[in-house]
Parts: sequence; C-alpha cells; structure tokens
Amino acid sequence: MFSEHRELSAIEAAAFLHVSQGHVTQLMRSGTLAARQLPSGDWLTSDAALRACEAIMRRGHGRTLAPSSAWGVLWELSGVHPHWLSSSTLSRLRAQMVDWQPEDIVRAVSHRTPETRYRSAGAGASSGLTLTGRPVARALNVGLQNGNTIVSGYVAEGDSAEQHARRAGMIPAYDGKHTLYEWTLPISYSAPRMPVAVIAADLARSHDPAERARGIHALRRLKHEWALSR
Repeated sequence: MFSEHRELSAIEAAAFLHVSQGHVTQLMRSGTLAARQLPSGDWLTSDAALRACEAIMRRGHGRTLAPSSAWGVLWELSGVHPHWLSSSTLSRLRAQMVDWQPEDIVRAVSHRTPETRYRSAGAGASSGLTLTGRPVARALNVGLQNGNTIVSGYVAEGDSAEQHARRAGMIPAYDGKHTLYEWTLPISYSAPRMPVAVIAADLARSHDPAERARGIHALRRLKHEWALSR
C-alpha cells in the first residue's frame, strides 16, 4: 500500500492502474488523474488521487460523452428536461442509460468539464459559484451534511477557474480539498446549486472514499427513480 503522504511517479501510477506509462500520462494531462507536472516534465500524483481515478476506470464501462450529452444525462437523472438536445440525441441517450450502472454514469460524464483543485481558499471563495459536491451534499439525502468549509462549484458563465481562484486567494494543489469547475453547460443557469445528479456525479469523483460511496449511492437511487418514471 502506498503512503498517503508520499507522491508517486507516473511509472508507479501506471503499475497501480495496470496501464502503460504513456496512458497514465494522458490521464494526468486530461485531469482524469489529478497530478502535478514538475519543471523537468515529470508527473507526480498521490494515493488518494489514484484511487479516485481507479474507481472510474475499473468500475465504469463504455465511452465518455461529449459535454452537451453528458450534461443532458445529468439533467435527465435530476428530472429536468435537457431542452438543448435534439429529440434524436435524447432518445439515443435514454436508450443507453437503461443499462447503465452508477459507475457507468460517472465514467460517461467525467469529461464534461475541466476541474482544478486547491489547498486553501480565502473568505467568500464560494461567492458567485454554482455549488456542487460536498457543500450541498445534504440535497442528496445520503447522510452527508453540507461541507461548509469546503469550496466546490462551477465558476460563473464567462468567468474562468483561474480568474476566480486569483480573486479568492485560492492556491492550486492537485490533492487539495477545494474544487473549481469550468462552465461548459450549454445553457445559462442561475440556481445557487447544481441539480442533484450533478452534485452526486461530482461527489462520486471525490478523493475521499466515503464521499465517493455516497455519490454512487445517490446516483443508483436517481437512476432507479428515472427508470420508474419512463
């Protein structure tokens, strides 16, 4: 077992995930595996980040979806009509969703938006964000209280994570507990928090195993409710 306090090289990460070093480097570059790049070009990651990545790679099946389709799936599971999708695209997605397990959903929607993690955040760092994940976990009714000391949200449309972080005094750290997501939603959306399936899917990618489990549990329930409503 790796020490959670020691950073791991791309070679060690590849061995853990049973993939090539080239593949693991691609995962690091894309953000699927949270990591940092040294001036030398080498990459480092952590045990917690590896296990979060493994939860998606090992359990989920199928391809990841384009952002507009991924958002559509999460809107559907939240009981909200994704009106930006054509009827043919929505029908195709619904047919795919019938056989999906929660882990398949997490994998399918995992590339819909870039995310950046931070190790610290100033007062008011959540201001202007559309909240998701642990700060609004109570909305899922899975036994998690809202994490009021954690920042996790989507930056405002037209803003960027980098700009928001600079204003809020947030320091980037791939294994940090705070997360900012870029705005890739194909519509304007002004609610203070994301729909429940988005919250669950983001929680299911947490570096905390208990939070991941609660996110998966919420997605399983939402998928069951969606199937019953068809």
